[in-house]
Amino acid sequence: MSSPAETPHQLLGRIRCLAECVGCFGRARPLPAALCYVPRRVRYKLCRDPAAAGSGRSLLSVSESPARARGCKKLAKVAVELRKGTCVRATGEEYCNSQGLWVKLCQEQLEEYKGSCELEEGWILVCKHAEGGDRLVPVESTDRIQRQQQLFGVDYKPVIRWEQVVDLTYSLRLGVKPKTMEQDEAAVQKLRFVPPTWSYECDEDLVHFLYDHLGKEDENLGSVKQYVESIDVSSYTEDFNVSCLTDGNADTYWESDGSQGQHWVRLTMKKGTIVKKLLLTVDTTDENFMPKRIAVYGGEGDSLKKLSDVGIDE
Repeated sequence: MSSPAETPHQLLGRIRCLAECVGCFGRARPLPAALCYVPRRVRYKLCRDPAAAGSGRSLLSVSESPARARGCKKLAKVAVELRKGTCVRATGEEYCNSQGLWVKLCQEQLEEYKGSCELEEGWILVCKHAEGGDRLVPVESTDRIQRQQQLFGVDYKPVIRWEQVVDLTYSLRLGVKPKTMEQDEAAVQKLRFVPPTWSYECDEDLVHFLYDHLGKEDENLGSVKQYVESIDVSSYTEDFNVSCLTDGNADTYWESDGSQGQHWVRLTMKKGTIVKKLLLTVDTTDENFMPKRIAVYGGEGDSLKKLSDVGIDE
């Protein structure tokens, strides 16, 4: 199913890209460069967890490898100090595992924060999977955005994702195309490579892998997926996770997995969505997890303002 924001031009462009990919796999040729686009450098700013209190600076642990970082703090050899209002520069290369989404810092970028560094590359955790906490969000310099808006209008969005590059490459459009950021040649070539021994069985294994690992988050959004981009929570239990918030079943519910204190639910709305009413059902018979007060905040990024404060009558 397509998103309401997708145009027929975008859908046709993506079909063209898929058709080219099929031919590449069948002939063991390199995949389309647009599909494998990786920006050479991306700036990230810190987006603080609104439910957590902290100082004006944060320490970001840098691991030698995200694949080996789980449960091994000794591999975090470097810490990057990020003060309020500052950004961290990283490459556009990403890695996703059970911990969350990681981005890579090259040696030159590491030396900006630590002087001489023994690591040739490092990885920092951008955001965790549905565990809350601070996260890093990609941004572009104000000067560059203003220049691009003068050329392409105020609705211009920085082209830093492979999805955007695919749309620009394969979709027909009038006027001048926005310029993409410089790509990481080594990372792109690595992603474009198709093993010469690729077979039909490999196609089947890839389809099964994508089915098992992609698109599940959208399914968990239930009836609100037309309006909500994603849902994050402060914590959850294995049996009562975030999907229970929107499954439409009154017998299931989300349950936090933490000590008494502040717990939160964050809804990231799709562009153009107007929220007129927000309903939240609580279980008054549950003495352990029954909230005393619910505060509602709204805004963009980490600039949130309190909209409502409701006490729960027992």
